[in-house]
Amino acid sequence: EAAPTKVKKPSMECRCPASGKKLRLKDLFPLRFARDPEDGAKYIDPITKDELTNRDKLVALKPTGDVMRKSTYDKVVKPDGVWSGKRIDAKKDVVTLQKGGTGFAAHDKNA
Repeated sequence: EAAPTKVKKPSMECRCPASGKKLRLKDLFPLRFARDPEDGAKYIDPITKDELTNRDKLVALKPTGDVMRKSTYDKVVKPDGVWSGKRIDAKKDVVTLQKGGTGFAAHDKNA
């Protein structure tokens, strides 16, 4: 018969899945997705006005909360380091968002 093993008490801290560091309320920020004015159910890139899809790589800007395509960020925001009148530090103010799934088994097979 196996000896009983003692299980460690789980931590009550909420941790960041990417870094493993303890999350604090001030680390969180609200996201602002731009909506298509013609079809309020669709989300668009705030600069190019192209529809956002599950295949797009998206980034969020901490100072404003705006979400845009990474390609748009690289071409428009990154060179100047300014968006909506606020300085954007490429290292600490840009958060890459994880792509979502569609529920289909073949999701992102070619991505």
